[in-house]
Amino acid sequence: MVDEEFISSMLHGLGELANINSVSVDNGRVKFSVKDLDLLVADELKALSTSGVFITGNNVKLLFYN
Repeated sequence: MVDEEFISSMLHGLGELANINSVSVDNGRVKFSVKDLDLLVADELKALSTSGVFITGNNVKLLFYN
């Protein structure tokens, strides 16, 4: 189960809800398309993801599997 604090931290790390264009889920990966990379808080995203954060263009992938 994902708690409210986790969601709040993820939104903050992604530059808040208004910065997110789209979200998709594929197994243990969550992919976000964001509007402005300058709004990301990379350290916060790294603390949330168990297996890594990858940024390609305006796409941010968070990995949550071991």
